[in-house]
Amino acid sequence: MNITSKYRSLSVQAKAALWFTICSFLQKGISFITVPIFTRLMSTEEYGTYTVYLSWLQILTIMTSLYLFNGVYDNAMAKYEKQRDEYICFAYPSHYGEAVFSVGGFEGGFREVAKFYYTNESGYNEQYTVYCSDNPCLGDTRVKVIYV
Repeated sequence: MNITSKYRSLSVQAKAALWFTICSFLQKGISFITVPIFTRLMSTEEYGTYTVYLSWLQILTIMTSLYLFNGVYDNAMAKYEKQRDEYICFAYPSHYGEAVFSVGGFEGGFREVAKFYYTNESGYNEQYTVYCSDNPCLGDTRVKVIYV
């Protein structure tokens, strides 16, 4: 199966997530590459103006993306209010790599508990890795996941 047929078999939500991810990487990559160039070419005042524009870009990014990844977590906390005292589990496609979890600024607190395969209605088969928190009663705690 080639890449275009895999892409066509994705759901609309998966395509949107894919393009959101690609565009985020491009945006951050361009910023990362241009900072050393701009600091050499611009005066202090010009670079200050540039950073003001970058600040506005970050504000607009928040407004346009609505920080959907945070909204999903908030919706789950509202929908499953009675289960807040239970363990937090997280499943993600295994090809993302290993996950590092940050709870309250501290890394760790999660362990790998399972791997499973899921086949969607289009027949695409994907392996998922499942992590669960070591401690119950995390309640409204936000967990940051970083793929390495």
